[in-house]
Amino acid sequence: MTKRVPAVLLVILAVAGLLRVGHWLQVRHQPFFAQLVMDSWEFDRWAGRIVQGDWLGHELFFQPPLYPYLLALVYLIAGHSYSAVYLLQILFGLAGIYALDRAGRLLFDESFGLAAAGLAALYGVFIFYDVQILKESLSVGFVSFLLWALAAARDKGRAAAWLGAGLLAGLWLRRRAWRTTAPAWIFILAWMGSTVVFFLFSRYRVPVVPALLLFAAVPLVEFGRSLKAGFTSKRALAGAAILLVLAAPHLAGFQYRKDLTHYNLGVIYQTLGRLDEAERNYRMALAADPKNFLSCVNPGILASGRKDYRAALDWYLKAAEIQPDSDGVQVDLGSICGILGDLVKAREHLDRALALNPENVEALHNKAVVAARQGAIDEALSLNRRSLELAPDWKPALVLKDKLEKRAAVKTPQPGRQS
Repeated sequence: MTKRVPAVLLVILAVAGLLRVGHWLQVRHQPFFAQLVMDSWEFDRWAGRIVQGDWLGHELFFQPPLYPYLLALVYLIAGHSYSAVYLLQILFGLAGIYALDRAGRLLFDESFGLAAAGLAALYGVFIFYDVQILKESLSVGFVSFLLWALAAARDKGRAAAWLGAGLLAGLWLRRRAWRTTAPAWIFILAWMGSTVVFFLFSRYRVPVVPALLLFAAVPLVEFGRSLKAGFTSKRALAGAAILLVLAAPHLAGFQYRKDLTHYNLGVIYQTLGRLDEAERNYRMALAADPKNFLSCVNPGILASGRKDYRAALDWYLKAAEIQPDSDGVQVDLGSICGILGDLVKAREHLDRALALNPENVEALHNKAVVAARQGAIDEALSLNRRSLELAPDWKPALVLKDKLEKRAAVKTPQPGRQS
């Protein structure tokens, strides 16, 4: 029996490793993995600055700093290699699964440890984050080791040392029924409470999952043990309940956001300069959700960049229908109408933008340009002064100021001399 248990754990770790490596090989050339965006891009850039010698930076940390420092260490050793990072995260993820098994054995027994490790090995979210330049993979591994350490500390009777004295801890530890699993319960409550208060993004809740898996193992193990004792209607009902819980997320009718997927792909392709693919994905995002505002704005930007101003106008008009209170899209419409020579429409859109946001510097600037083109130099100068009050160092407004002052000087007649 003692020889069989390590073998089962080794099989679990082997399956976990194969799933993660297989996932990595399958997605490594996909846009979301080959091209870093958002937080992944920022972590990578931060690590790059550390490698170049900027160890402390010049501002407050806006993200936990451990992950970028570890990234920098990998880059120093292996070069700027995402594959090296992913391999390290996969290995640390496997170590976390082992730690979760140890925590389960200490809190319950070896069967519960193996069940929790098996769930962690197969959990798709863990597999996903092990191949992302994000701190979640590291967090999950650290939490698993923390649970192991807490469970070990509990076995040594040092609850005060690893939790501290407190009313909540005292209430939990008073009852023997809770005392066995107190480390996991307290961690779950503390983490979930903090994420509900401070952040609701799903990946910020991922680190609590190892503790939840310890309890998810309970019905699986107990159901397996009950089957050995013989089949009864109660045990059948318990098995059906477990299957219902496993199927619940699929029965809820959850639909993933295809519009967000295609919009994000559009942004990535636009960043890479693959503009046709970017526009195709924006169109697919709009087909999935006709109210996707940015999937109208960005194709307008693409059309404007290739000087197809009529197409840009159509895209911006669609965006304005979706969000009529957007001052930004009204500025875009004003700019396009000005380029097309419709100064009356340009002024209407810019007036609308300023009605929505009187401090929109770009709207003030563009309206000054329109006024100058219409010959209203005094109005243009007034609008230019307002824009410079809001953005004194903005170069387009400074350039326009010089041009308007020259035109005003030419317009103003010089006093003649009497003979």
